[in-house]
Amino acid sequence: MRLLRQPSWLCLAIVLWLCTAAASAQPAGPPGEERQQIRIAADERHLWLVVVSGSQSRLFFREASGNFDLGRSTNRRIVAQTVLNRDLLVFFDDGAVYRYCPDSTRPTAEAVLPQRESPLEMVSGDGLVYAIISSAAAGELPAAVTDEAKPASQPFDPGESPYSLVIYNGRTWSAVAALPALVQPPGDARPRLCLVQDKLLLFTPGEQPNQLHYFYYDDENRQWISRGTIGVPRAVEYWVVDFSRVPTLVTVVPATSGGEELSVFRLLGDVVQADATNWRPAELKLSDLPEDVTIARYGGAFGFNQHIGLLALDGGGEAYLRFARISDPPAEPTLPVKQVLVEPGVLLRNQGILQIFTWVLLLGVLSGLFVFRRGSMVRVVELPPNCALALNVQRMAAWLIDFTPFTLAVAVLMDIPWGKGLSTLAFWGISPDPEGGVPEQHVFLWWGFSVACYTTYSLVMELISRRTVGKVIARVYLLSEAGTRPTAGQVLTRNLTRLIEFMPQFWIFVVLVMLSRNRQRMGDIFARTVAIRLLPEKPASKANGDKTETRPESDSTDSTEENNEKPESSEPDDD
Repeated sequence: MRLLRQPSWLCLAIVLWLCTAAASAQPAGPPGEERQQIRIAADERHLWLVVVSGSQSRLFFREASGNFDLGRSTNRRIVAQTVLNRDLLVFFDDGAVYRYCPDSTRPTAEAVLPQRESPLEMVSGDGLVYAIISSAAAGELPAAVTDEAKPASQPFDPGESPYSLVIYNGRTWSAVAALPALVQPPGDARPRLCLVQDKLLLFTPGEQPNQLHYFYYDDENRQWISRGTIGVPRAVEYWVVDFSRVPTLVTVVPATSGGEELSVFRLLGDVVQADATNWRPAELKLSDLPEDVTIARYGGAFGFNQHIGLLALDGGGEAYLRFARISDPPAEPTLPVKQVLVEPGVLLRNQGILQIFTWVLLLGVLSGLFVFRRGSMVRVVELPPNCALALNVQRMAAWLIDFTPFTLAVAVLMDIPWGKGLSTLAFWGISPDPEGGVPEQHVFLWWGFSVACYTTYSLVMELISRRTVGKVIARVYLLSEAGTRPTAGQVLTRNLTRLIEFMPQFWIFVVLVMLSRNRQRMGDIFARTVAIRLLPEKPASKANGDKTETRPESDSTDSTEENNEKPESSEPDDD
């Protein structure tokens, strides 16, 4: 009971309570969401997942070689989206246009379309966005200029076509050309654009069922050229994707056993010269579904990471990202969209637990330093006459020699760029915020395994020979604060403390070497050890004729040991 009356214990209890309350406030997962709409925007290297629920939207990003991030939210409804140079260009239901960057949660406003219209269809490439909008809105835009010598203020005339193609260069919108007269107001299926090999293709439902008109846009003459009609039996929906730089038509057909199936066609030959007869059927190899999951319908297709990505929904409305290839089995596994939505809550909860652990550990370390070991930080240790405190540059050189081989070797084995890994850990250690970028799991594994190997190596070497290779090369030695050999307990303490010091949140404690009176790191302070260097021995005194040696330690008075051991002044025990 007396301990509980002490102010330090009371403060600790209050801090623990506040941290626990903060952790419990972290959301464990996304709130219940009704009538979600899943939207996909992707190119070969970047994938954006947009989840629209009511008047809110959540956006998640991943690259071909990584996982989805923690996402970002907005209290507005997204109705159209496309990837633009890794970023995501979105249209909200009020016509506002914003651009989201993967490295920031704050979007930037972009130019809006006339009448604040949203595109019917949209694709992008080479920093440009192509969109289909109504000709009434396109008529208010200037005509796109291909010749820089001509003025850019010429009005655009869409003629009688109900829809027109417009282009966005990152600053302004301009009109390109009216769509062919065959393109009518959309019913169940809408026109589709595909940009492949720097060529723009247009697909639109034909006059007869199970037909698609196929057009190619001629940049020089600025007109659409018909390439015929593609027969797509029983198709109820379709999408056109760029799969390995080949236009690929993905159609949805009713399955005989219920639900929907996919039918795929690929364009063989040159994009400009080929016509509708060059489209050939292909067979997809799909990624496996979870057990007891049956796809009821498909909601979209996209090209990503040398795969055809598919938005699939089961009978209960659960969405999945399914991947496919034409000739080889897919390398991308099927991913439940729910997993993408839940993972941020799990990470936030784990981050809260880690923050509690970090604060408690920090409080314990500071209490140990400034309460129990305050004397070691302010009192100068008395060293033997021929010893002085090791220079900071010596300690740094010894550490680099010992630690660097482990980090590089493990990085090579795990195929991790160590420089990027260190910068990610440093940023996370300074600001451990999930929104600021949590290091990926393999980065944690690389760093943890490197630290564990280095700590084990140092501990074993120092327990056996009290020396490490780095300190031998840098001529750095270890003594206890009493001037004697460090005991096994001291060696164990100073090495196990490295597990704390190497946590990114505790890297700041390296400044103790420069601030403490005895140039001690945290492990030295708790273990009561100091790192020293040898000074040149002074000549023996001629006045008394003595030839005595000065030793940096004198923990034994046994004359037999003194005669058998090497003089400690010339080779003290190393760390």
